[in-house]
Amino acid sequence: MVLSLSPGGGMAPSNAAFVETHTPAPLATMLRVTGDFHSLRSAPWVVGLPEHMFVVGNLSASASVARNATGGHSLFGVNGSYPDLDMMDLGRLSDFFDTPAADLHAAMWMMARSPLMYAGELPITDAHTLDLVTNPLALRINEASADLRVRYSGNCTCKVHNIAGNACKTPVANDCGAVWWATLGDQTKQQCLAVAVLNVGDHAKDTEVAFADIVASDDGGGPTAAEAGHTVTNVYGNSSTVVRGPSFTVTTQGMGAQLLIVTPEGVAADDC
Repeated sequence: MVLSLSPGGGMAPSNAAFVETHTPAPLATMLRVTGDFHSLRSAPWVVGLPEHMFVVGNLSASASVARNATGGHSLFGVNGSYPDLDMMDLGRLSDFFDTPAADLHAAMWMMARSPLMYAGELPITDAHTLDLVTNPLALRINEASADLRVRYSGNCTCKVHNIAGNACKTPVANDCGAVWWATLGDQTKQQCLAVAVLNVGDHAKDTEVAFADIVASDDGGGPTAAEAGHTVTNVYGNSSTVVRGPSFTVTTQGMGAQLLIVTPEGVAADDC
């Protein structure tokens, strides 16, 4: 059964876990975990991208560890069941068109492994929107990433909105951001990571990402995450940089994001 009903602003992790981890099979192959979503700014009851960021965080492996639930695993793509963040509102008819929010929107949906239901104008006539929804590396993240984890930065204080169910709303002036990361592909072959740096504040910011925070340590006597070289591939920017050092810095525009793939030096993102 496919279940895709609006939970009114944000599904509780316990309810999502009940649907997904039910035995012998999940109760639904798809379940809405957020309130209704689109880019229309004149509709105050519609939850936006910052609210989705917190809903996803509550269902991540990081939150699972904190709750000592679901074996410390993310609730995204578990047991053949996929949480749904609602439609993708992109393209020329979207309020996000030609703004950094379009990249933020796409990066979140790809990392959360949400079903990709495009709700924009067809056919897609601009190259950037087409890349956001058909980029092979982005689709690989949506298909094959696992154990999503999150870390917030800045002032992410938020409050439950009395219209949008239990969605947690935060003003853009709070300068809130997050780093999401997940394993990507077969980890027995090479250690690939999908990483999204999200900015739901109102101005550009630099975010430092430490390899020691996102890359598993080597237990076999090899180099540590800080010592090894890494290749950082910008998925939508179509560029790669070799980083030798403990961290790298990502610049995001206000209400924007960067979607990345991090691999050991010498391993191409296409091989993940």
